[in-house]
Amino acid sequence: MDPSYNQPLSEDQMNIAIYQAERTFFTDFLCRVSDETRRYHPSSNYPSSPPVIIDVPRTETDVMELIMFSKIGCTKLLNGYRKLGFGPSHVMVPLKNRDANDGQQTGFVRFLEAIYEANTLIYGRAAILAIFEWFIQLQNNIHHPSASDLGPTTRSHMTAPGRPRSPIDHLTEMLKWQTAGPTIQRRGVNLTCIMIEKLCAKGAVIDLYQDRFLTNQQTGKLKRPRNAVEIAMMPQCPAFFLQAFLSSRTRQEEQFVAIGPIWKSSGADLPRGMHYAVTNMEWIITRIYRDIFGVTKHVNGHLRIDREYEHKLSLLNDSSWTDNVELRALRNLVGVVERILYEINEFDVQQGEDFKDNSWFRLCYAVSDLADTSYRANYEESSKYFGDRRHQFVIDPSWDPRFEWMEAELDKQILKSDSHISRTARDEVASVWREMILEKGGDRWWDVEEERDFYVMSGEVEQVLEDNALRETNALPL
Repeated sequence: MDPSYNQPLSEDQMNIAIYQAERTFFTDFLCRVSDETRRYHPSSNYPSSPPVIIDVPRTETDVMELIMFSKIGCTKLLNGYRKLGFGPSHVMVPLKNRDANDGQQTGFVRFLEAIYEANTLIYGRAAILAIFEWFIQLQNNIHHPSASDLGPTTRSHMTAPGRPRSPIDHLTEMLKWQTAGPTIQRRGVNLTCIMIEKLCAKGAVIDLYQDRFLTNQQTGKLKRPRNAVEIAMMPQCPAFFLQAFLSSRTRQEEQFVAIGPIWKSSGADLPRGMHYAVTNMEWIITRIYRDIFGVTKHVNGHLRIDREYEHKLSLLNDSSWTDNVELRALRNLVGVVERILYEINEFDVQQGEDFKDNSWFRLCYAVSDLADTSYRANYEESSKYFGDRRHQFVIDPSWDPRFEWMEAELDKQILKSDSHISRTARDEVASVWREMILEKGGDRWWDVEEERDFYVMSGEVEQVLEDNALRETNALPL
């Protein structure tokens, strides 16, 4: 046996042992309280404590630091601490997953990130919201900036080193990724929106500009939202996020139709109120199409997007937020979404390719006024002299929905081993296909009023490629 085995512990070893005993007991105590339905007063002696614990003084900061150090179990410990009747405190904790020099994190934001990452031993929404409301009793917790500290397996975004963000910014960034990913967790989205709404009721303000965080995560070919309106217009974003955002914009200069010569479209370090933004409707209708036809996966069900867009339209139906062209496009879009969903529910036609093609045409045609050359020219001319609008719904001039559809069709045809398209270089097929589309419908897609002039089907392209190959063969010398 090791001769040191029975030796007395040193003073340092004794202190470490006492600290670990205190920590383990206190953690177990809070977990037990969290699981109970009773409420306890801070003076309660339940369960009975070892004498060494009773005599050790603890401040609220000490307790909160101990709780927040356990990111996975923090919600359960917080729930027990709250149920004991203790009030919230403002505490800063060191970063665990990032360089310590990148900043510090508030206990409140650590709690929010634990919920976002599902690192929690409490899953009930009521219990989580009770802890959330307990935190926001303190004004410091509502407004104090904090670094992010997401774990490496779930890191979708992070604050720039030395650039902490307020809790409302963290929550809005979380909502961006929750609504823009390939899989939508409905309960998570709803919970985040409820938290945002409660923060706004306490005085927090959602910023229009939403590109202040760093990210290495991609969303594929789809654009990532960069402003609050783009987030709000995502199909699975509840309408009350847009309502919370608009309700805080009470000054005239914050109205979407307001014009300012000094506002910038980008710049993460610019203060709030110094940005203007555009919402690209081509990406919104792409998201809508993917949501309707099952490209986007849903967990715990999904929103009735026709009802949500109807509510969003009612919020934007005001001359402070939209001009006549924008409002007409939004009305058309909502009407088309309602009609498509009605036809799917009534006739079960969502699997038909013809119906999908028709739906894509209708979605694009609904917002086509925003792409009109004269409408864009008038705005560009005005902005030269007076500045940019605070926010505008737009369509990128370089975007053509017919080519978007063509690229998707080309991917399908390449997989067919018996097609001439699959045996021809992709760039060559795409070039021929684009030329045929432009010959049929012209270069102004927004002027195409009939679906038959909108598409060139793969069979037509196949025939042209075969004819071209035959001519090349006949031209060869004998």
